[in-house]
Amino acid sequence: MDAADSSPMDIVLFPWLAFGHMLPFLELAERLAARGHRVSFVSTPRNISRLPPAVDVHLVALPLPRVDGLPEGAEATTDLPPGKGELLQKASDGLAGPFSALLDGDKKPDWVVVDTLHYLAAAAAVD
Repeated sequence: MDAADSSPMDIVLFPWLAFGHMLPFLELAERLAARGHRVSFVSTPRNISRLPPAVDVHLVALPLPRVDGLPEGAEATTDLPPGKGELLQKASDGLAGPFSALLDGDKKPDWVVVDTLHYLAAAAAVD
């Protein structure tokens, strides 16, 4: 960070559960961390295990709730057969409570950056 900058920010990034979204968010996370910010990257356990290693980024795994019809182990769009995307959206809607709990720590993040389809995150960040 520049000398003119104030203290590092706490930033939470929560991309949509597709690698075309997660990988650019991870790159953003690393760039923010390289500038001295404390960055948390939120996804599901299986998705986090499939990401490339991240430097100075705190990876937060929120277990994806089970949804009838969603294939076992499906946590990203790449895991789905055609026509099952709405089931992943329904499962991701179930992350509202855990995501809210993550933001309810002792210190609220300065920034919460979310991706399309995570409408739940806006309500969680306001609380």
